[in-house]
Amino acid sequence: MTAGPHHDFNDAISIVVTCESQACGWLIDKFGVRWQIVPAMLDDMMRGADRRRSKRVADAMLGMIKLDIAALKKAYRAA
Repeated sequence: MTAGPHHDFNDAISIVVTCESQACGWLIDKFGVRWQIVPAMLDDMMRGADRRRSKRVADAMLGMIKLDIAALKKAYRAA
């Protein structure tokens, strides 16, 4: 797969893989494609009916370089 020298992969292009556990949070393969390995529970928490909980999770996530599942769960459970 190539788009020529004028269309390199960059951080605006990534593939998301949803998993039950998380061995790595973000990686770049030998072709320069970014892969986001995302725990399935994150989607559940972000789409939950309680918008305040979802916002806390989103705010916590945006401050992370690598997703910290324990910290995301803590943000979700906070009162």
